[in-house]
Amino acid sequence: MRAIIFDADGVLIGGKDKSGKYLWQKNIETDLGLSADQVCQIYSGDWSLVLKGLVDSRQHFKNMFAKLNIGVSVDEFVEYWLKNDSAINTEILPVIKSIKGAKLYIGTNQDRRRTTILQEKFEPYFDKIFSSYQIGAIKPEPKFFRYIESILNIQSFDIAFIDDSKSHVEAATKLGWICHHYQSIEELKHFIKKL
Repeated sequence: MRAIIFDADGVLIGGKDKSGKYLWQKNIETDLGLSADQVCQIYSGDWSLVLKGLVDSRQHFKNMFAKLNIGVSVDEFVEYWLKNDSAINTEILPVIKSIKGAKLYIGTNQDRRRTTILQEKFEPYFDKIFSSYQIGAIKPEPKFFRYIESILNIQSFDIAFIDDSKSHVEAATKLGWICHHYQSIEELKHFIKKL
């Protein structure tokens, strides 16, 4: 295996609780006065255009806040989001450090601002981050995976991929990547041993 690509949210970054709620949103109603429904609406609509690098995230938030009549400033929301949506899954770090012989990368659906934070946070562990906003495509679109193959100049069967989204894993598997649907650290350790 020449390359192992890890997803960020839900794998490297703590994702959701058992009820399916994003951990970073746990206290958002108390802290910012935003309901779960409002947060869901903020990340709907044109958010996929933000992730593809076609719309700036701040502009998207400004538009959505005006549409939803939200009183919180965009700057306050963005600061809260970026600060609270970056808790490293500490269980995974020893696994990453134990990997020998393969280059390690992050493959993630992100906007420009959050990509910068992830780069700073994970620079010691990963050779590069492949972010959807730079690629112009999001997982599970084939273009996302093919772009990574072309940049790395590696054939699909030499790439392992770890993601917590079943649809992303299925899409990469169809393209010949060796995939693992991340659900627990123990299952991940077993997958890494088999590579």
